[in-house]
Amino acid sequence: MTAAFDCSHRTGVVEGFKVFTNGSYSIASMATWCNQALLPSYSAFSAGLAAFRTVGDAKTVFRNVSASGKVGLLIDSEDGHISVYDSALTGMFGVYQRISSGDMFFQGCGINGTFAGIIFGDL
Repeated sequence: MTAAFDCSHRTGVVEGFKVFTNGSYSIASMATWCNQALLPSYSAFSAGLAAFRTVGDAKTVFRNVSASGKVGLLIDSEDGHISVYDSALTGMFGVYQRISSGDMFFQGCGINGTFAGIIFGDL
C-alpha cells in the first residue's frame, strides 16, 4: 500500500500536518470497498492510500496530526518505537500495524475506522 506521506530511515518528528486522501469509506457504501466473501483476509478490501506510513527502521514521533485515508496510519516499521500524541487518525482503518515488530504508544488520540479502529497483521 502506498501513502501520501512516507516516514522512513529514522524519521524524527512529524508535527502539525493534516493529510486527507481521496476515498469514501462510509458504512452505506461498504459493498463498494469490502468483498465480504474474502474476509478475514486483508485482500477483501479495495485499494487505497494510507495518509501516513512508517517504513523500514523509522522510529517516528507524530504530534498533532490529522489523517484520513484508507488507513490513517500504516505501520510497516521493522523496529517499532512509534509514538503518536494528540492526533486524529481515521479511515477504513484508523491504524493498521501491518508488521508486528515492536511497540507503539498513543496518547490523547482519536482513532476510529469505518471497519475497525486498529488492526494488527503479521507478514
